Amino acid sequence: MKKTKLLCVILIAAILTGLLPSLPALAVTEYELYVAGVKVTSSNRTDVLGDGAFSFDPDTKTLTVKGDCDTGTAETSAIKNYISGLTVYVANDVKFRIGNDDYVGIFLGESLKITGPGLLQVNADIAGRNTTQVLTIEDAMIETTGVTYLGGVKINNSFIRAGSFTYCGNIDLGDCTITEPAGAIRDHGFILGSDHYHTAHNVTIEKAYDFLVGGKYATIRNKNDILNNGVFSYNPDTNVLTVKGDYKTNETIINNRSADDLTVFVAKDSTLRCTSGDPVIKTNTDMKITGPGKLSLRGGNGITVVTGANPPRTLTIDRAIVDIYADRHGIGSQTGLHYGDLVIKDSYVHAVGNNSSRGAIDYINLYLRSGEIVYPQDAVIDRS
Repeated sequence: MKKTKLLCVILIAAILTGLLPSLPALAVTEYELYVAGVKVTSSNRTDVLGDGAFSFDPDTKTLTVKGDCDTGTAETSAIKNYISGLTVYVANDVKFRIGNDDYVGIFLGESLKITGPGLLQVNADIAGRNTTQVLTIEDAMIETTGVTYLGGVKINNSFIRAGSFTYCGNIDLGDCTITEPAGAIRDHGFILGSDHYHTAHNVTIEKAYDFLVGGKYATIRNKNDILNNGVFSYNPDTNVLTVKGDYKTNETIINNRSADDLTVFVAKDSTLRCTSGDPVIKTNTDMKITGPGKLSLRGGNGITVVTGANPPRTLTIDRAIVDIYADRHGIGSQTGLHYGDLVIKDSYVHAVGNNSSRGAIDYINLYLRSGEIVYPQDAVIDRS
């Protein structure tokens, strides 16, 4: 018993005086990634800045962004990356504010991808270090002052607005289009203005669908209200353009360039009026008009099916009410050749063409799947 007590006393004394060897500290893993100047490590990776805005998963190489970042005047970027294959996932709408003009918003020491449903706004450039890094923007929305000094930029199914694109190597737009400024082009790592010489400013690149409404592309960003007037919306999953109201302009209102099998759904009575000689609706490919609302078209031409395609393009009016008053033809072809098919099914169509050389429905092959011509009473279908 005395020996046990003596051993306990000696052990306690040894601990207090540091005679026993210390236990090894847990190793901290450092990652080649910085957020607002703070290096990401295994100890801080779940909440890098301690405010819930940034977290890092080393297994998937994913930096998740859920909150804003303000670097003040510090000599740092919001994100500085040296991990090859990093993904920056923007979970919410966030803003990066860089207060030091000598630093970019996101610095690519290695290639990275930006993705996620949130809008990322950066008041500085996104830039690489030596024109070998590739920036991939996929399923993302970004606003930045510029994109520069990269080996390449790949954009797919996204929206990005940048002050300029310079020294970007190969710019691959994927399924996206330069929608602003008009006439801008890609050229040797730059996006140039309509003069194809000077750098373009305030560039918008976005997923644009293959038709225009009122001269404006339907895009991934404006699809829920294309003209910001509540009249036109588009669902890319069903390929349906919904019309629910009146609209007037001096150019073709629905211009279907190459959206195969686009459906125009008239949700309520709507009048579309083109004040120039252009057709109100023009389609280069198969298209259908349907819906419970009455679609009234007023213009130089009502509906034009662009001709010359093989096989011929088909306009289908199915379970719809269409009323057309046109200065030339109501429904017809563009060139006056006998190309293009018009199929009417379970619908009411009233078309008036006022040109002596063009009729209400002409230069198009008419097929009545149900119903008949009720006026003029002696009208017949001639496909010769």
